[in-house]
Amino acid sequence: MRNLRLWLIDDRPVTEIETLFLELQPVPNGPDEDPSLGTWAQHLRLWSDHQFPRHEPDLVLIDCRFEDDYQYVPTSEALRGHDPRGLLHGAIFIARMFGRDRFHPFGFSVYSMDASTFQNDAYAQTFMGFLLAMRDSTLAEGKTGFVRGRKDRELVATCAQELGRTVSQNPATAWGPALQMYRQRLREVVDLQAIVIEKDSWLKCLDGLRNGRTQDLALAWRRFDGQEDAVSLASLFADGLTHDQWTPAAVQTAVDWLESLLVLGDYLGEARAWVQGLLDGQDPESLPVPRGQDAHGQRLTRFFHACAGLVAWYEDRRAGGSQSSSNLILSVGLSDKQLNRYFKPLLDLPWGKVVDLLDEGWSTGIWPLPGQWELHRVVRDWARHTHKTEFPLTGPGV
Repeated sequence: MRNLRLWLIDDRPVTEIETLFLELQPVPNGPDEDPSLGTWAQHLRLWSDHQFPRHEPDLVLIDCRFEDDYQYVPTSEALRGHDPRGLLHGAIFIARMFGRDRFHPFGFSVYSMDASTFQNDAYAQTFMGFLLAMRDSTLAEGKTGFVRGRKDRELVATCAQELGRTVSQNPATAWGPALQMYRQRLREVVDLQAIVIEKDSWLKCLDGLRNGRTQDLALAWRRFDGQEDAVSLASLFADGLTHDQWTPAAVQTAVDWLESLLVLGDYLGEARAWVQGLLDGQDPESLPVPRGQDAHGQRLTRFFHACAGLVAWYEDRRAGGSQSSSNLILSVGLSDKQLNRYFKPLLDLPWGKVVDLLDEGWSTGIWPLPGQWELHRVVRDWARHTHKTEFPLTGPGV
């Protein structure tokens, strides 16, 4: 379980955040680390020397106005104290996050003690426009935002107006809106099924909130690439806590949000149970398959058939056997044709070639089916559940 990571773009950064439930993420700066991205030269080093942190931040706070970064690219005296360079840093950094992984939920917020001093500056309007457009991308379909739903000729005025409103703000007032955007974006990604909520953690969070057991609650999920994550529920709702303590209002907000999430059944566990039914001698046609799709958009029926083939292969090879691909699948009442419906579209390989690759993997200890982390997870869990042993092929997320 972890807290959300917060990244600052600010040339006069704070070093502490007003909650224990957000982690202020240090920014690489050569051999050292800084509390924020605060200079143009530092930002260039992040790109040129590949110094971006291994873990992407979850929240980004962007100070509109830079005041101290004059040693590298001096600006005119007229801009001292009125330098909108923070918007440039923010637009570049946030665009990088959007481009690298559109399914990585994150939130950001723009703040300044006074951005109205450059609300009519063309560059400030330009970079604010990019940030507002990216913020709009998390809105529900059909909803008008800062950019979405507006005519082109309105955009300059919209950006200028938003800059004019950005006054008397600092990180303390900015991380709450960024966190709200994070929750909104996480829900959006869950709706796309690019992230699958771990049902037991979701139920535990709801039960704990409803029964006053709010300590150590965490929401867990699995990404489309198989990577797992678990974030403290207090971190997800830190903006609603009072002195880092849950209040009735915060509990209700969290319950409403949790209930709005799309939470699917654990079809990986259901696949293992379905295969067990086959090995117990039941007719495949008599075993129900839940409706839905796997991470590749394949029908779960095809995915369950593929799992059956993998388990049959594993059981045979574990016992020292060498059955052919056709005999393996016939032993569980299926056919090559049924498994080809799964493997041909995804790997462009027939079931027989898949078995050949698995046999090679058996000798090397490396999972040989790229991108097939779900199949690996099912047969790995099968080995642990049925034989109390580890599956001998190391694969994704292991």
